[in-house]
Amino acid sequence: METKPKRTLHPRALALAAALVLPLALVGLFQLWKDDPALMEGWVFGWMAPLEQALGRLCAPVPFSVGEVLLALLLGGSLVWLIRAVILGVLHRGARLLRRLLALAAVWLWLWAGVCWLWSAAYQVPSFAQRAGIETEPYSAKTLARVTDLFAQNAARLAGQMARDEEGHFAESRSDCLERSLALYDNLTREFPFLSMESVAPKPIFCSRLQSALGFTGVYSPFTGEANVNMDAPACLFPATVAHEMSHQRMVAREQEAN
Repeated sequence: METKPKRTLHPRALALAAALVLPLALVGLFQLWKDDPALMEGWVFGWMAPLEQALGRLCAPVPFSVGEVLLALLLGGSLVWLIRAVILGVLHRGARLLRRLLALAAVWLWLWAGVCWLWSAAYQVPSFAQRAGIETEPYSAKTLARVTDLFAQNAARLAGQMARDEEGHFAESRSDCLERSLALYDNLTREFPFLSMESVAPKPIFCSRLQSALGFTGVYSPFTGEANVNMDAPACLFPATVAHEMSHQRMVAREQEAN
């Protein structure tokens, strides 16, 4: 009696299936475990933070943002892949079009999984205020006015230390701000030791004008551990942006706390 040969999946099909299933499984595990405080703290402070800080030190000697280059390659490569897949699909009447689209989807699924485990996890651990033992509570308008007045007085007192142009506008060198940023957290870490790490200077964003159009003054890359700053943003905001992005390197994830 003749038996039909068993069908086996092509190795490429198996590889594609694995490339799709594995990142989905990682995303699913993150959603399942993200509300487990002990697990998230162990991951973020035991593995994620050291890994990203090591990557930041590894990328530090490179004069440009590695994260920005990788993002440009991802976006450009995805666009070229998509156009090529459609053209080949039309020429060959849809042959392998689905496989090519699924391959592109797999790349973006891995990106999603990476964002979950290398950045979103930082939102699941105690905040800066909780780690610092700072109790947050509602404040009266009178208290807020006093605090605002205190900041205004200190800003006026220290204003003479800033370089200014002929019209009195802030004119500090942005490159000097980046170089001096290595010592930016020295005093703060004495009060909050959990912020301690070997400082890595932020990188200027090459496509800063595009960042301005999108409304970003800076961005942190969890895949390279780099703090990136928009060189096109208003100069007076630049030092604060540098400090903000460097706080993300120290696992201060929430934007309000980074500010």
